[in-house]
Amino acid sequence: MKCLGKGRLAACAAAVIVAGVAGPASADTVYDNGAPLLGNGRTFDFGIFTVADDFSLGGTTTLNGVTFAKLQNPGVVMTSVDWTIYAGGGSTPGAVITSGSAGISETFTGRISGGTFPETSVTFSLPGVILPAGNYWLGLSAHSATFGNFWENTDANASHTAAQTAGDGVWLDTREQMSFSLDDAAGAPPTGTPLPSAATAGMVLMGGLAFRRRARRTA
Repeated sequence: MKCLGKGRLAACAAAVIVAGVAGPASADTVYDNGAPLLGNGRTFDFGIFTVADDFSLGGTTTLNGVTFAKLQNPGVVMTSVDWTIYAGGGSTPGAVITSGSAGISETFTGRISGGTFPETSVTFSLPGVILPAGNYWLGLSAHSATFGNFWENTDANASHTAAQTAGDGVWLDTREQMSFSLDDAAGAPPTGTPLPSAATAGMVLMGGLAFRRRARRTA
């Protein structure tokens, strides 16, 4: 890749950063509740609350992966998520069908809400959960060292709005829809991309400037 010439240095630096992003695994999305709104609405700290939103399946499906969008306080570390599949059909989650805990793969989207809260796309694997056609709820809870992980909302749709509970068993209507999708991809999720730091971006840019100066001296 040539990085010399007017206007090419920034493009080269961006290409170096992007080159480290792993591509998504091959998957068939079987349910998509919508794209995240980047804080243009309400988000919910699912370290404090268990947050759940409903979904429907048109036929017997094996669920192997979940992707959802979140915002986070800078410096907050999240390494795993507790998940639960509940029976559906009502305005709040029903009986627990299955649950577990999973490690996550977290990828920075390049977007920051309010100039402070980075947005990430989080992926984790399910152990081949087989569900017949019907209505269900997905519940998520992030047990990080401190609260500050916010499940992002999405545009309104025809399904029930999300619900949350503080562990007391009482579900409360959030009046929002949460951003998530479900897929039937087998195997582990793709490797996540660390959140970029100002130091990392500066190192890439300074390296490009140094290369450009050396090229000029040898021209």
